[in-house]
Order: sequence, then C-alpha cells, then structure tokens
Amino acid sequence: MHKVIRILKNDLQNAWRDPVFRVLMLFPFLAFFLIRFLLPWLLTRFPSLAAYQDIIVMWACLQAGTMFGFLYGFLLLEEKETAVFDYLRIMPLKAGTLMGSRLWPGLLVSWIVNFCILAYGGVLFFPLWQNLLIGLQYSFIAPVLTLALAAFAQNRMQGLAHVKVYNLLFILPALIYFFEAWWPHLGAFIPSYFSFQSIAFAHQAADFWKWWSLGSLYYTGLLYALLFLFSRRVMQA
Repeated sequence: MHKVIRILKNDLQNAWRDPVFRVLMLFPFLAFFLIRFLLPWLLTRFPSLAAYQDIIVMWACLQAGTMFGFLYGFLLLEEKETAVFDYLRIMPLKAGTLMGSRLWPGLLVSWIVNFCILAYGGVLFFPLWQNLLIGLQYSFIAPVLTLALAAFAQNRMQGLAHVKVYNLLFILPALIYFFEAWWPHLGAFIPSYFSFQSIAFAHQAADFWKWWSLGSLYYTGLLYALLFLFSRRVMQA
C-alpha cells in the first residue's frame, strides 16, 4: 500500500510540473462551468440549441474521462520512453496493483465532475441515483483511454495520434441523434454508445437499466481485456 501511495504522489507531482498536464487536469472543471453558466445563457439567446442540449452535456461528460485518461496515459508513455518500466517490472507489484494506482484517481475525479455536470449543470434533471450511475459510466472512459494508450502506443508521438483517433471514436455514437437511420448504430462497438443511450433513455426506467447495464458490462470486459494486454505487452516485455 505504501508503494502505491508513493506512485500516486509521484504521478501527481510529475503532472503538475508540466504546463500541458496542468491544463488537462483543470479542463474537466472548466467543462462543468461551461455547462453550468455558459450553456443556460446560450439557450436563452439561441432557443434552437435546446434540441442539442443533451448532446452538449454528453460531450462535457466525455471531457472529464478523456482528459484524465489522456493525462495518465501520457505519464505511462513517458515512463516507457525513459525505461522506468524496467524498474517497475522488478518491483513486488502486480500489473493490476500498479495500474490500479493510476486508474482510480482519474476515475474518481471524473465521476465527481460528471456528477456535478448532471446534477448541478442546470440543463438535465435526473434523480440523484441516476446522476450517480450515469456519471460513473461516463467516467470509465478515463481508465479505458489510459490502458489503450499504455498498451498500444509506443511513445508520446504515437500517443498523440492515438488520442485523436480515440476522441473521434468516443464522439462518433452521437450521430444517432442526427440521422434517423440504422447505420449510426454500428457505433455500438464503441463504449460511449451505451453511455449516450443511458442519457437518451434516462426517463424510461426499463430502457435506462437495459442500456446502463449493457454499457457497464461492456466497460468492465474492455477494461479487463486492456489490462491483460498491458500486462502481456508492457509489464512482461
């Protein structure tokens, strides 16, 4: 436990020293203020935006997860480049324990930010329990992105290219709200598809539980698969 706390403390210190990482750590909170204060003002000035307010809130919830996923993913890629993983491999820590110390902070902070966006954003009005569940599901984007970057990108340059692709994929399921056709639902292989559907059907209990449960199972399976790949490709390399 002491080693895990040391890793977390070191990660936070390294992130705060870098101006880019510092902005990334603050951006999810900026997303909340945009939803809480700017969006209501825009809705009064441009009433036609009301048709897209759900999608704007979904975008804001994605930002918390993607920003913290990007942050921790790049910390891991930096360790790849500087051969820090050679040291970590001989530490008495399993890959799951090591990654847990990197995954839960982003997940937890993203969950808090997303809950605030949903509960106090003044745009969507769901019960407390639903805000907690939806906020949690959107927050799983953080560990998914962190593990995807750590498992598939070899360095920070590759990581930048990967982040662009992942960001596009995460927002792609929003097409279901613009096109009444079958083909946008091909995005169901993207985990954010289920999170989008959870908000879309939040007022229909049966449909909400269906989409939220499917999404949670998908995220869980994806995290286990990515953790396995990370362990095989990085920690045991």
